[in-house]
Amino acid sequence: AEGAPLRARLLAASPEAREAEVADLLAEALGETLGCAPDAVDRACPLPGLGLDSMMALDLLAAIETALGVKVPMLLVMNGNSAEQLAPLISAMLVDSAGDIAHGDAAPLASGELPDELDPDSVERFIAGLGELDDAQIEHLLHTLNLEEDATT
Repeated sequence: AEGAPLRARLLAASPEAREAEVADLLAEALGETLGCAPDAVDRACPLPGLGLDSMMALDLLAAIETALGVKVPMLLVMNGNSAEQLAPLISAMLVDSAGDIAHGDAAPLASGELPDELDPDSVERFIAGLGELDDAQIEHLLHTLNLEEDATT
């Protein structure tokens, strides 16, 4: 996952450092979306007040998801929140999603237990969880998948 190293670093950081880094990431993504420098983004201004429309918001949400592996609802972006207000919310969502991955659908990946069928949401969570696995868990998963493939051929 493209955002896996950043995500892991943020999860290991203190809550204050995590929020500050998420705020910086938001400013960078907003700057890119709005066509200005990140330091030109007024972090206290509601995002629609910065000129962010719904199409731009989609770009912003995609950038956040790519960087952090977190799906931020459109409503949070378009209902008048500022980057300052969004940073702690997104930071909390990041921590919550890590708990979901550690205790939810991605947990079987580490042990090599794979379900026979997956719905699209489960597939998305499995893929997001790949970035949370260490090298030994990935090796185990690849070995298990290879054994399953050999058994079917």
